[in-house]
Amino acid sequence: MTTTKFVFLSLLTLLFYSCSSNDDNTQNPEIKGETEIPEEEKTPIPEVYFSLNVDNEWLNESTIDSWIIIHDENGNLLNYSKYKNGANLTFDALANEITKNLTISTLNIKKTESNQEIYTIDTYPDIPQKSIWNFKKPPAPNSLTENKVIGKFSVKVDNIPGVQKHTLSCDNRIGGSNGNITIGSNPKLYMLNINEVNLFERNNYILTILDNDNNLKYIWLNNVQDGDDLNLDYSDFNQFDSYLNIGLPSTQRIGIRVYTMEKDVNATSGVYTLDHNFNSAYWGLRQDFVKIGFLDIFKKYKLSFTVDLGNCTYNYGKNGNKPENLIIPSKPELTIQDTSIENFSFTTSLSYMRQVSRWKTPSEIFNNTGFETSWTISSDSKSELNFYDIPEEIKNAHPNLDLNSTKYYGTWLYLKNESQADFINRSFVTNERRVEFESESVFFRNNE
Repeated sequence: MTTTKFVFLSLLTLLFYSCSSNDDNTQNPEIKGETEIPEEEKTPIPEVYFSLNVDNEWLNESTIDSWIIIHDENGNLLNYSKYKNGANLTFDALANEITKNLTISTLNIKKTESNQEIYTIDTYPDIPQKSIWNFKKPPAPNSLTENKVIGKFSVKVDNIPGVQKHTLSCDNRIGGSNGNITIGSNPKLYMLNINEVNLFERNNYILTILDNDNNLKYIWLNNVQDGDDLNLDYSDFNQFDSYLNIGLPSTQRIGIRVYTMEKDVNATSGVYTLDHNFNSAYWGLRQDFVKIGFLDIFKKYKLSFTVDLGNCTYNYGKNGNKPENLIIPSKPELTIQDTSIENFSFTTSLSYMRQVSRWKTPSEIFNNTGFETSWTISSDSKSELNFYDIPEEIKNAHPNLDLNSTKYYGTWLYLKNESQADFINRSFVTNERRVEFESESVFFRNNE
């Protein structure tokens, strides 16, 4: 082998070894200055557990101050803050410091035109953490189309076997609620006189009468003209297409309103009143049932019904299809075991899905001082109400916030309604207005 070949082979071998070493270094680089941190040594990062967005038109000019207060589900204070229109607030904490559910309270302070101060606290337990609330007013309902007065007319109905109540209505209006009852042309029967009734531009009327034989009938008065003196006979009145008979316990006070719509509960016209503001003491009425009439030409109804049961008040409301059945609870009972906010508890004979309880300043203190404090707690039937105190900073800033003087006011039990979760979602998340719904509740007022 020549010297030239030997040198060449030596250089080739050295080059091959150098490339192999570089490849090894590339595949297994030596890392300097980086050390993996053990999991337990990492710094915890706070997480947002509640957010609040306030619309620019949420608070009105009478509002002096507004606060939001957050407790965990065990009653421990987490945070609190003032808020104003347009505010966007977030509250964060370490994950292990937050319970699954929260309790959200708001305090709103308003001043009336007579310079009185109203302190209103509302508390909502069982709010899931990471909830995002929006304080925004729901869309306003459609306004009824105006129906202007263009004149007057009168109505007489003869040969009625007594009148317990009547309602005269036209489109979007009640035409005449007062009536004079006299002896009719038949001495054994009566005459209803309704004088000086407002005549409206949309001039078709419906007149309903509940007679002393407990018959509920109606008649249409179409194309009424200014100055008309309409003379009707009760024999021309018609039966409704269907009825709802509601049995009543012994009671003295009843309130009822029945509005009709042809197709849509949001209708702005074609709305007639079949019954309105009926009190059983009116006309000396003492009945053990209420009868509501329905006409097939109307597909939607707005019905509200209230009965004083002595120890409580029964309330029913429905927007939508006509109700098929309505049974008032027999002798509902609520026994309060502790009336204080701190340890409030009760037992009841009713099965309910939501409850709302309220404490407020007695009227005699409010009248003397001009300051009123109320605290309302809204929850589902399974919620255990822990006491959620107001932070000292807030109480010090508002010395007229008088929690010590508040007394138990009463409790609403919702027998039929949206769930508490749906109520919270509609009120504070989606900000929707209920259109069609059914609600049934009993209110027990503290009379002590």
